[in-house]
Amino acid sequence: MTLKIEVQAESFRLAQAFRISRGAKTEAQVITVTLRDGPHAGRGECVPYARYGESLDSVAGLIRGLPRT
Repeated sequence: MTLKIEVQAESFRLAQAFRISRGAKTEAQVITVTLRDGPHAGRGECVPYARYGESLDSVAGLIRGLPRT
């Protein structure tokens, strides 16, 4: 059976601003991934970091490009 990878970009509004020395965020943009192998499924998530040149699109593209074996 082939491993199925589902990738979804989501945005979550934060209850209050998250502040650090580089600035503040009022929402979290998250990549959610679901892996399916027959009746089994697993989920994970990550937050792309613009500081390292990552974006929702670039991270989603990398995940979608993974082999499905």
